[in-house]
Amino acid sequence: MTLRRLGAVAACVLLLAAIVGMHRLVPDSTQRMGPISTRGDVGELIDAGGFTVTVSKVRLTRVLAEQGFSPGPPARTDGIWVVLTATLTDDWQATAHAETFLEAADGTKYYVSERGDLSTRLTEDLSTEPGIPRRGRIVFEIPPDQLAGSVVRIGRNETISGGGRLSPEAVVDLGLDAEAARALVDDAAPKLTIGPVEYGP
Repeated sequence: MTLRRLGAVAACVLLLAAIVGMHRLVPDSTQRMGPISTRGDVGELIDAGGFTVTVSKVRLTRVLAEQGFSPGPPARTDGIWVVLTATLTDDWQATAHAETFLEAADGTKYYVSERGDLSTRLTEDLSTEPGIPRRGRIVFEIPPDQLAGSVVRIGRNETISGGGRLSPEAVVDLGLDAEAARALVDDAAPKLTIGPVEYGP
């Protein structure tokens, strides 16, 4: 094979590699039209560009009791209650954040629990106002073995506030590897009582 042919073959291989590389860089439809995510850790103020959120505490419990507007009896679960304490402030308009879920390492989604009094659920409150901080709990009910490697995704409600496509989303890394998650489950409170959402600085 002549030097000229070797050069042509090498050029073709490089061109093919470049095409494959460029194809991998092209975002798929979910990336092009999905939420715009901003990542952060527990204890960190996350500015998602439309709202800010700080998850200050992660607690687990076997039994959840509530002191909201219409509390029911304490709720038990076959799994574990994951209770996040957070402060959420909207920048644009009155809104809700029902597009909020805990995403396990395997991609399984667990949305905010609808059991109990929704007045205690920070992301389910529909009477929000921009610029006014709200403090409360985000509550999930999950199998204990789904806690390790999980993140919490907080998004705007698509039907109420134009969330969904290209909307802001905060992604909170709970920072739990297998060992830390196991320790947290082992130390879960026998019972935890939470109150309603609070407003103001």
